[in-house]
Amino acid sequence: MKLLISKHDDTKAILLAFEEDDVKTLHILHDNSLVFGMYLVWFRNVTNDESTEKLSEQIQPIVSKYPLVKAIAFLNITKGFVPTETKEINNELGI
Repeated sequence: MKLLISKHDDTKAILLAFEEDDVKTLHILHDNSLVFGMYLVWFRNVTNDESTEKLSEQIQPIVSKYPLVKAIAFLNITKGFVPTETKEINNELGI
């Protein structure tokens, strides 16, 4: 995975997943709401690979610059946030 933090706004970041394990990790984090501030997650459609032109204007430039990316998560970085309630994690991997 690769973390990109905005140079113009240090409260914004993008997490890029390149490997299958990275994609699985993003699925777990997103599906179980484990990351506060993860507001948009995109997963590449393996069966029907989207053309770059059909992607949203937020996703398109990233996929153009990183063509091997398999998933993207947009993050709001909130310093000092402590969750007040924990959520049980779905054990989808049977661990």
